[in-house]
Amino acid sequence: MIQAGTNHESHQRSSATEFLRELDTLAADSALAPALRSLLIASALHDDNTGRHTVRVGYIAEVLGRAMGLDTRLCGSLRVAAMMHDVGKLTVPDAILFKPGPLTDDEMAIIRLHPEHGARILGIGDDPLVRMAATVAVGHHERFDGKGYPYGVAGEDIPLVARITALADCYDALRTARCYRPAVEESAVIEWILRERARAFDPDVVDAFQRCVTQLADVHSTVDQHAVGLFDDLRHGTAGLVADGQRAA
Repeated sequence: MIQAGTNHESHQRSSATEFLRELDTLAADSALAPALRSLLIASALHDDNTGRHTVRVGYIAEVLGRAMGLDTRLCGSLRVAAMMHDVGKLTVPDAILFKPGPLTDDEMAIIRLHPEHGARILGIGDDPLVRMAATVAVGHHERFDGKGYPYGVAGEDIPLVARITALADCYDALRTARCYRPAVEESAVIEWILRERARAFDPDVVDAFQRCVTQLADVHSTVDQHAVGLFDDLRHGTAGLVADGQRAA
């Protein structure tokens, strides 16, 4: 894992290579590895702010999983799967995704299709990591109180990996400036998440969040600095994307 605290710009390029190597290790022989690489490259070429969000959410979800005492290997898989949580937004028009003002009801209805679309993009098969990613994609906007979308699933009927990613996604989104609002102060984000305990979020996940909130703030900042280097490399084709250092023609 990219370590929090190594925030020197000179480490960005080496960290990009490290990130890709870790991705290969965590995904092993999973079909998700090339899919995630393709998504990261598409993000780098189109909108690396979204791509950087997906990377940060993966790391934040992993830290939350560790704080909950989950198995180390499961936490590593969760990091990879959580990075695919918003893959369904590939089907949302840019005019909606990057709209600087409030969305209309019709636009919001389109946005709310992205969890189902993400699960459909990932598909259903025998690959455990792909199944986990599809579970995360379809479930990360469900709420613990059953008032989320797309299906209004509640409580522990929402898979744990989706419950964890839901909090990771909201934490990162609020801490990051968007085209329609500035970043929210850390203290306000923490206060809101604690207030949403047993409402938007699983109480156990919120308790884990409280145990590791200082680490999460560091991870959010440090991982983003490494992600800048990663997406610069991906955008210019200089990241080690081909095995054994070979270049694609």
